[in-house]
Amino acid sequence: SFRVKEGIGVYALYNKLENCWDYIGEGKLKGREAYHRSATGQSTPDEVKLNIWFDGFDNVYEFRVLCKCETKQQCKDMETKYINELNPRYNIRKRQHKIA
Repeated sequence: SFRVKEGIGVYALYNKLENCWDYIGEGKLKGREAYHRSATGQSTPDEVKLNIWFDGFDNVYEFRVLCKCETKQQCKDMETKYINELNPRYNIRKRQHKIA
């Protein structure tokens, strides 16, 4: 279920207004959702768009847990797999790192 947010894993921000995948990341699921909601932290220009949440995160984004992981390496591998499959708009930096 997309509701399970404990532990580590790969998550996505699904843009409900435009029906597309905007961002995929990995890490501690509870912390990552809070981070994206609060829109703090340093961002590249492409990721800045993700940090402009209008009035309500939930009106625009659905925070979806794509998979749970046992290890950090598994998280990184699965993140790469999902980025390649779903081609989210704001993963430009990660995509370049992983293909290069």
